[in-house]
Amino acid sequence: MKAVINHLFDIGFKRIEAFADVVNKASTKVMAKVGMQYEGTLRKYDCRRDDSLYDAEMWSIIKE
Repeated sequence: MKAVINHLFDIGFKRIEAFADVVNKASTKVMAKVGMQYEGTLRKYDCRRDDSLYDAEMWSIIKE
């Protein structure tokens, strides 16, 4: 994931965002590990395959 973030910064991105279901703790650990910062939880943000809505954590990293 660090390589993807670095590539996106290299081609001109200034901000990268990622979202994960609040129950998916493995994804949030990865986002924190690569330097992304937690920005908040979006309630009923998206649908699962079974059409149920879920809350999603929003993470981002900004090129300094």
